[in-house]
Amino acid sequence: MHDIYTNRICRRRDDGEIDYYASKKLGALGTNLAAISWFFEEPYETPIATLTGADQSWVLSQAARGLIAQGRVAEALRAERAGLGMDREAKNWDDAAISASNLSQAELLVGDVAAAVATAEQSVSYADRSGGEFEMMTERVRHADALHAAGRREDSEGLFADAEQRQKERQPVYPLLYALQGYQYCDLLLERREWTDTRNRASQTLEWGGPRYSLLSVALDTLTLGRARLGMALELALQSSATAARDDARTARLRRGSTKLSTA
Repeated sequence: MHDIYTNRICRRRDDGEIDYYASKKLGALGTNLAAISWFFEEPYETPIATLTGADQSWVLSQAARGLIAQGRVAEALRAERAGLGMDREAKNWDDAAISASNLSQAELLVGDVAAAVATAEQSVSYADRSGGEFEMMTERVRHADALHAAGRREDSEGLFADAEQRQKERQPVYPLLYALQGYQYCDLLLERREWTDTRNRASQTLEWGGPRYSLLSVALDTLTLGRARLGMALELALQSSATAARDDARTARLRRGSTKLSTA
C-alpha cells in the first residue's frame, strides 16, 4: 500500500504530504477506486486485517470518496461510518474530523439534511480537539454548508466568516476561501445575489491557483464565474424589462390624456 499505491499512484511529495495525483490531477476516479479495492477483504466495508488501524481508516475514507464520485452514495455511507468509528475509537481526532466531514457530505447527497448538520457539527468538535489549523477551518466550512442546506442562513454566514478569518490568519497571502471551500461560500453569496463579489472572488482564486490548482478546483471556480455572470445577465434583463414596462405604461397614460384633450 505504501510503496506502490501511496508513494506512486497517489504520489507522496518530499515533504511527506500526498498529492492524490490519480484522482485529483488526472480525474481517474474509477481506476483509483479499483486500486483501493485490493486493500479490502469485503469491498468497501472490511479492510484487510494486516493493515494498521490508521491505514484501515484511511483506505475506507479513500474508498468512500471514490464511491461518492461514482454516485454510489449508499456504499460510501457505510464506508464513512466504519472509518469514523475507527478514528473515534483510536482518538485520532484529525482523521475523525475528516471522516465526519466526508460523512456529512454523503448525508447531504442522500437528502438527510438534519443528519448532515449534526455530523458536520461533530467534525468541528473533532477538528478543535486535534488543534490542526487547516481542519479547524475546513470543518467550519463543512458545517456552514450543511446549515445553508438546512435553510439556517444566518448561522451559516457566521461560520463562513469565522472560517475565512482563520484562512486569512493561516495564509495571509491568500485571505479568501478557495477551492471547494471557496465554492461553498460563493454558493451562499449567489443566493444573496452578490454577483459582482462572487465573480471577483472566483477570478482571484483562479489566478492564485495557477498550475498548482486541481482540476476540481479549476472546474468549481469556472462554474462559479458562470453562475455569477448568468445572475448578472438575468438581473440586467429584468431591470430592462421593468424599465420597458414603465415606459409603456407612461406612454399609454400620455396617449389617454391626449385622446381626452382631443375629444374635449
